Formats: sequence, C-alpha cells, structure tokens
Amino acid sequence: RGFDFNSQYHSKLRSALQVWEWSPHQLKFLKNDVPGLDSDKVAYAPLWSSVDASPTEACADLTEEPECKDEGSVDVLFFGAMTDSRRALCDLVDGMTTQLRLQGHAASHECVSGLFGRALQCKICKARVLYSTHSREGAVLEVHRINPLLVLGKAVISAKSADPLLDSSYGDAVQFTTNENIPHEIKRLLVNATARYQLEEKAFAKAAKLKAESQQHMCHVLTSLASMATDAPPRGDSAREVFSQLDRRMSAGLNPNSSNISTTTPTPVTTTTTTTTTTTTTTTTTTTTTTTTTTTTTTTT
Repeated sequence: RGFDFNSQYHSKLRSALQVWEWSPHQLKFLKNDVPGLDSDKVAYAPLWSSVDASPTEACADLTEEPECKDEGSVDVLFFGAMTDSRRALCDLVDGMTTQLRLQGHAASHECVSGLFGRALQCKICKARVLYSTHSREGAVLEVHRINPLLVLGKAVISAKSADPLLDSSYGDAVQFTTNENIPHEIKRLLVNATARYQLEEKAFAKAAKLKAESQQHMCHVLTSLASMATDAPPRGDSAREVFSQLDRRMSAGLNPNSSNISTTTPTPVTTTTTTTTTTTTTTTTTTTTTTTTTTTTTTTT
C-alpha cells in the first residue's frame, strides 16, 4: 500500500535524531510532505563507492579464482529483483542479442536475480555492457547498483528516473535513455567498441569524482550529527558507541572544519579532495534501525 500507509516507518522517521537521504527528489519529499517530520533533521547524504584500484586490478584476482574461471562470460548483464516490467525488458534484450548473433556479433545476454557476493561480482567483471531499469513507476536512479559498476569502469545504460537532478549528475558517465530504447543503446555499444571504451573511461573518472564530492557532504552531516548528539538526552550504550565510532572516523579521515563543506543540499559540487573515507553501499529497499540514531531511507530495489 506504499509509504503513506506505513505507520511504523513514519514513526521511525519522526523519532530518529537525524534522517539521511541520498536522492534530491526524495529529500524534497521528506522535508515537505511527511507529516510530523522535522525538516531540519533531514540531511543530504550521497552514496558512493571506494576507488581503491584500477578496473583491471579490481577484477584480476576474482577472475583468476577457479569458480569464476569456470563461469561462462556474458556480454550483456542485468541483475536485480525481477518485476513484470523488468522481465519484459529482459525479453526484448534477448530478442535483440539473438538478432546480433545471427549477424555474426558476439552478443550473449543474461538477467539474474537472487545472486550476490563474489558470484555476482564475477559476472559483472566479465560483462561488456550492463543495464539498469526501475522496479516501479516514479523510482529514482538506482545509484546503489550503479556506483559499484562505475568503480569497475563498466559501460552502464539506465532508464531515466524520477529525479532529474540525480540523472543530470550521472549523465557524463551513464548512458540514459527511455526504457523502451535500452535494447537499441545496448546494440550500439556492442557494435561500436570505440563508444563503449569512451563510456568506460568516463565511468571510472566519475567514480573518483563522486567519492571526493560525497566526502564534503558527509563531513557536514557527521559534524551536525555529533553536535545534535551532544545536546540529545541519553539513548543507551549502543547510541553512545555509534557516536564514539563517528568521532573516531572523523578524526581519522574526515575534516569537519573544512571551509568547503556545504550546508545546502543537494546541488552536486566539484572538488579535487582525495581523502580516504569508509564506504557503504546500500542495497536495501527501506532501512530503519532501532539501535542507532540515524535513519537512511531508500525507495528503490
């Protein structure tokens, strides 16, 4: 029945000390359209993935493992929970790749669901083109799925989302199109290797840029959270430990006094920061917690 009828979720949002949201579109919704939720405690917290090695190095060890070496490669890959619309798109891509094979092109294709960890990573490393589409109408960009692909320098095609600002931010590294046109874009990248290589280079560059940009926002969020915790009433040993960990992480890698920290959301920023931070990749539809003082909200699958 959706968000409006989820009373437990609403209660979690209202009782949280701070609410983190990574989508500008959903951030606006939380600030303006959720009854009883204090908009001042809703903070922009973008997602990103660590860039610790080149795409080749990141996949090298995995693809040499016996289980991965024995796994056949596919040229085109989709992964995620299967819905009727996604299944229909997979059928269309199947038809397109079948035609390409008849024309003499290498064009294998697979849609996988319920596969995780190194088994999924193996398939990703071996794929030439990956595509993403939404599980429902009105969904925002699945950055939790796309960011790890950019780190690996993958050519990614995605359906346009309900968040134009987020789409615009990723537009230099992800090929956006309509859902119906995804098979055509896949065909173009399979046939035109130069276009695919160019997109791969832009993908890895975007991953490094996202990491630097996100650190500034997270510095601000963690600093404000620590300040709020100082003034908040005691909430148990688990909460105190959370803030103790945040303080240690900030001291180790994040500078909360940076003059570049923006207190506004959610306009993308340009920066050359190269500090190191802890990475979290969110893959859940909606996450709430009763042992910490923050709530992260996502509405994608």
